[in-house]
Amino acid sequence: KMKVIWDIQNTTLIYNFANAKISTQMGKEIPCLLTIARLNKEHKGYDISLEACKILKERGINFKWYAIGRGPYKEEMEEYIAANNLQDTFILLGTTSNPYPYIKDCTLYVQTSRHEGYGLSIAEARILNRPVVTTEFDAVYNQMVPGKNGLVVKQNPVAVADAIERLLKDKDLYDSIVAYQQQEKKGNQEEIEKFYQLVE
Repeated sequence: KMKVIWDIQNTTLIYNFANAKISTQMGKEIPCLLTIARLNKEHKGYDISLEACKILKERGINFKWYAIGRGPYKEEMEEYIAANNLQDTFILLGTTSNPYPYIKDCTLYVQTSRHEGYGLSIAEARILNRPVVTTEFDAVYNQMVPGKNGLVVKQNPVAVADAIERLLKDKDLYDSIVAYQQQEKKGNQEEIEKFYQLVE
C-alpha cells in the first residue's frame, strides 16, 4: 500500500519568484553557467564541475560559472579554485532562499551529479526555459530528453566541458532546446491531489 508523490513544482510560484531583483549580473555580457547543489564531491560531483571549468578556460572559452550551495567540500573547492586561477571564473555564491532569478538569468544550467533521486534543480531550470547540461545518473531520464531539452553526458569533466562548449557555440541547437522547453509540460501541481487523497 504505497503511493509515489513526486516533488511538487508550482510553476506560478517559480515564475513569480524568478522576477525578483538580484545583485549578481548574470548573462549580461558573457555566458553564465549555474549549478545549484550542496557543496559535495561524491554525490554532487563538484570535482567534475571544477575540472570542466578548468578545461573550458584552457580552451579560451569566455564564461563565468556560478554555484549556489554550501557544504563540506567548500574549503577544498576554494583551494582548487585558487590553485588553478579560477577565481574570476568559478564563483561560489553561498546560499539563497530564492535561486529562481539566478536560473532565469543564466545561459546554461549545469548539473554534474553522480547520484540524484530526481534532480529538482534541473526541473526548475526546464520550467524557466534554461538549456541543461547534466551528467548521466540513475533518474536523469525521468525528465531529460537528450538533444531536446538539454544534453546528457558521461560523468567525466571532458564530456561536461564538450557539451557546454557545444551549447555555447551552436546557436541553432541552443535555440531549438529553448523552443522545446517552451512547449514542455510545466510543473506537476496535480501531485498535491495524491496527498489530499491520503489525508481524506
